[in-house]
Amino acid sequence: ITVRDCKFVDVMRNSIRMNSCYDFKVSNNDVTLRKAEVDGQILYGICWLNYASNGLIEGNNIKHGRHGVVHSEDVGYGTSYNIRVTGNTITGTYSAGMATHARLSNVVWANNTIDRCGYGIDIRTENHSVTGNVFTGGFTTIGGVGISLRARAKNITIIGNEFTDFRFAGQLFITGDNLAPSNILISNNGFNNCAHGLWFEQNGTANSDGSINTAEVVGLVISNNRFYGSTAADIKLSAYIKGAVISGNTHTYLGTTKNYPVFLYGCQNCTVENEIMHNSFGIGETDVSVKNAANANVVRVSINNVYRNLTGHNHDVGYKLLNMIGSVKNGKFIGQNINTGRDIIVPSNGTFTAECPVIKINSSKSETIATINALGNDQIVTLRSTDNAKVITLKNGTGNLFMGKDIVLNSTNQAITLVYNDSLWRLISSGT
Repeated sequence: ITVRDCKFVDVMRNSIRMNSCYDFKVSNNDVTLRKAEVDGQILYGICWLNYASNGLIEGNNIKHGRHGVVHSEDVGYGTSYNIRVTGNTITGTYSAGMATHARLSNVVWANNTIDRCGYGIDIRTENHSVTGNVFTGGFTTIGGVGISLRARAKNITIIGNEFTDFRFAGQLFITGDNLAPSNILISNNGFNNCAHGLWFEQNGTANSDGSINTAEVVGLVISNNRFYGSTAADIKLSAYIKGAVISGNTHTYLGTTKNYPVFLYGCQNCTVENEIMHNSFGIGETDVSVKNAANANVVRVSINNVYRNLTGHNHDVGYKLLNMIGSVKNGKFIGQNINTGRDIIVPSNGTFTAECPVIKINSSKSETIATINALGNDQIVTLRSTDNAKVITLKNGTGNLFMGKDIVLNSTNQAITLVYNDSLWRLISSGT
């Protein structure tokens, strides 16, 4: 079946509907739907359902309606397979420019342009490849999310796409009914001027019986993406995520917002490594509270996350590279490379928290320091003085500093580097 080079104007329901079709091609059509006013309206540009398989949807221009290209959410009688959606331009849909609902597998979404739609693409099934697409939100009442991955999304690759001007998130993950997305690769994408670049959100009391959804997202890899100018967080992972790998991403801020390149909420056994951060405000981690059926708080504890080889340039001295909040446990901090640190004014009790790898002690008088609070085992910190006239004395053995002897910093050219393990700071090096 071939539908090509047709023009559809002011369509009130579906322009092209492929029901139980096989070996179909829909190409180079021009479709203008009526503008949808509510989400439930059936205003589809191109849809297929009920075993419809081996299809190519290519080079179409679709405007308005609810969905541009969609695997229909009508009750289906079988799974559709092997669909390629490529080179289409979709503008101004109320909901998703491209969408899947149920009983669909093996779909390639490639080189499409999705402009100012409620979602760019909404995926709820398995085995999808999303490559080379351009998603533009425009910060309008539509254009909230570039890609939404729902609970049944599985075996998804998202590679080489561009996301620009989404007021909510470039990508959003939503769990539901004791299900969660799994085996997701997000790599080599660009996120430009989005609120969040990538946001996974545990969807509240998502189960149909009102209980809390404790299904864990597993197999999540986020690598080698570019984030520029986010107004919230670049990568925000919240609640039931386990074993995610975040690696090799580049984060650039405009200097006007105080955000995090990566923030983990209640995540466990995750690895954040080889991240490059320009004008950044730090990595964050905290526990998270969600509601159960009785509307009581249930705390998901962040535990056993590893932070390795993070590189920061031009950090704001008022912010922390590693911002640990709540009862975070067993975090590992290895091999950080931070160009600038944070000034610390030592409190009257001589105790402070080492909140970033380089700390410049900036006090109005000479200080004696016996105890430094740590963020976790394997943390490394370097201390410097900011004033030759203010002598900083680090006391050995009085608190949690174990250095063999007292060490005095009486010059801005001096520094001391310590590593924290088993409740003690131990000396790595000291001198000029």
